[in-house]
Amino acid sequence: LIAPTEIPVGIITAMLGGPFFVWLLKRPKS
Repeated sequence: LIAPTEIPVGIITAMLGGPFFVWLLKRPKS
């Protein structure tokens, strides 16, 4: 199980990492 102190960090990581990952997929490859 995830420690209670790690839950907010995971949510923040998902919120920031999700859009960033989509941006990496959608950006033109050079």
